[in-house]
Amino acid sequence: MWYINFEPTEQGFFSLVIFDQHFKNFTYQDKDLIGKNIMAFGMLKKNTYQKDRKVTEMIIKSDKYIEFI
Repeated sequence: MWYINFEPTEQGFFSLVIFDQHFKNFTYQDKDLIGKNIMAFGMLKKNTYQKDRKVTEMIIKSDKYIEFI
């Protein structure tokens, strides 16, 4: 599993999640993403494992789930 974490906001934390079976469809590297504004779409879910802070995750399956804005 690979997490792409975004800077925390007052509303909580947000991460994109890529599972290992989808790694072959995801070609971006850190240098392609860090400091960039993106729009992402995928399956959104609240992370209930971290009870001490609000965490939301979006599961994506390939590069096609990210658009640079």
